[in-house]
Amino acid sequence: MRLGREIALLLVVKLGVLYALWLAFFSQPAIRGMSEGMDPQRVATAVVSAPTGPGIPQRNPPHDH
Repeated sequence: MRLGREIALLLVVKLGVLYALWLAFFSQPAIRGMSEGMDPQRVATAVVSAPTGPGIPQRNPPHDH
């Protein structure tokens, strides 16, 4: 019976730690209003498109031979 209580106590403590981690890192954006006003299509295009700029090699399109 004592082993069962220890296991139950450890599970409760573990759930508490997991909940605290969730609150600290995943519950809300770091900056309030961070996601307001973002156009989903514009964000998707920026994420999927290849980066360009100095120091970033450009891909050459395939040549027709």
